[in-house]
Amino acid sequence: MKMSFLKHERLNGNGIKINNELVFYPVPKNACTALKREAYFLLKGRDFKTIHFLFGRKFTIHDYMQSNKFNLNSNSYNMVNICNIRNPIERFVSGFQNRVVHYGDLELNRQSVVNAGLEVNPVNINYFVENLEAYMKASPVVYHHFLPQSYFLGEDFSFYNPEMSRDVFKVFESLTGRKVGGYKISSKDEKALIINKLDDCSTKKLDNYYQADFKMYERIYRSF
Repeated sequence: MKMSFLKHERLNGNGIKINNELVFYPVPKNACTALKREAYFLLKGRDFKTIHFLFGRKFTIHDYMQSNKFNLNSNSYNMVNICNIRNPIERFVSGFQNRVVHYGDLELNRQSVVNAGLEVNPVNINYFVENLEAYMKASPVVYHHFLPQSYFLGEDFSFYNPEMSRDVFKVFESLTGRKVGGYKISSKDEKALIINKLDDCSTKKLDNYYQADFKMYERIYRSF
């Protein structure tokens, strides 16, 4: 069954046009599900309901509002553009803990992972970093969630409103009149505990891979 007719028609590149002035650019692992649900609520006046089909298939908010590679149209710079950007290392660690360890996403492409000579259920984050490229090649889900944020946001940092992007949750809450829910914020101690497991080689590799992300993160949060 083709479900393309259900996809939201976005009018500003890969951004979700919230109203005549505001466009939100979603990024995987950046409270993506929660913020897309709030965007849907603003557009439709009701909460999104996942559609379940036979044989376990379902149509989720991510099918309706996809996170795609950054692109622009002629009107993009005339809008107020916002995003939710995370510290790249914290985002990577969150992705590893959530997608790889908790949900076991690599099981979805077990044969490809095994054929690549990789562990299907890695628990050592440094092993995962060392083999990141191979894992991304073997698993479309891992590829999608561990791409740099700049893949979805571009590298023109002036494109986004920094004040509103810093407080993107408050922006949505002011528009919806309700709290943004459905996402978990780890404590500083939890983040530090996991990040400290990264050895120097892993940290250097991630610093290089997410170089553009660090630049945007520092620009948006430089006054803090």
